[in-house]
Amino acid sequence: MSLKFINHINEHSSWGLWEVTEEIGHFLVSNDLKLEEDSDYSSIGNHYKKLEWLSTRAIAKCLVEDRGMVYNGIRKDTYGKPHLNTLKGEISVTHSFPYVAVIYHQNSPVGCDLEKPREKILKIAKKFLDDNELMFSNQDVIKTTILWSIKESLYKLHGRKFVVFKDDLEVSPFKLEKEGIISAKIKLNNTIETVDLQYICYDDFIITYSVR
Repeated sequence: MSLKFINHINEHSSWGLWEVTEEIGHFLVSNDLKLEEDSDYSSIGNHYKKLEWLSTRAIAKCLVEDRGMVYNGIRKDTYGKPHLNTLKGEISVTHSFPYVAVIYHQNSPVGCDLEKPREKILKIAKKFLDDNELMFSNQDVIKTTILWSIKESLYKLHGRKFVVFKDDLEVSPFKLEKEGIISAKIKLNNTIETVDLQYICYDDFIITYSVR
């Protein structure tokens, strides 16, 4: 199916979604892999991980070209956070096969996450939700998945290791609908950063991403 759509969040930011139906050969022909990325790709052994890696670059290329710029590949910093080579702006990537998404912002750090709701998330909810969040989620799979996804997006936005989801990331209660805006906080190093995030519930997955 290739690129499903590009959604322009505002004048500064946009995100794209890809549903992977292609084989690896399609991407290798259409994706101009940069030398610094080739060794990274070659180290991936799993077939589906290769497809996710390649489709991530394909979306990033579409987002960059949609804004009139030239795509020059992706590199990762020492924390594993992806960055666009030679271009101003920030990106975040997420995937849960066969879906892959990338968000871009021309100025600020961003975070996005894609999850498929599963009952098993309820068994581990106490590991990443505080008492107030547990009470709010009330063993609801969709609410719990959204809360997990919001915290994943915050973690990616922050871009550092050693973040404790239960203690350092706080999500405010929200009205569960097909989509909406949720307020959340990153509480680290005696500072509190408030971030607004969008959530969208599709038929078989949920996506969250920061809105700036």
